[in-house]
Amino acid sequence: MDANKLKMLKEVEYSIAECCGMCLDGKFEKGSLWGICELHEYSHLKHSDSVRSMSISLFGRCCDFKMWKEKVDNLGRFKEFVNVAG
Repeated sequence: MDANKLKMLKEVEYSIAECCGMCLDGKFEKGSLWGICELHEYSHLKHSDSVRSMSISLFGRCCDFKMWKEKVDNLGRFKEFVNVAG
């Protein structure tokens, strides 16, 4: 990463929040902002016989978040900006 870019990212306190897009249970089609959670299901009211996976946003997060290490590693030098909640 360019040294000036890294300096600016740190100056502006850049961070990447943990989100469904980097969770083991979040599944998304390439390029989509919406996907499903493979952990949480619910009974859909309009279809009483239908149990469905929860629809989720790439940018969301729940209390059952599990970091997908390989996905975070793909951020390269940007992974140092991942804001690990705790």
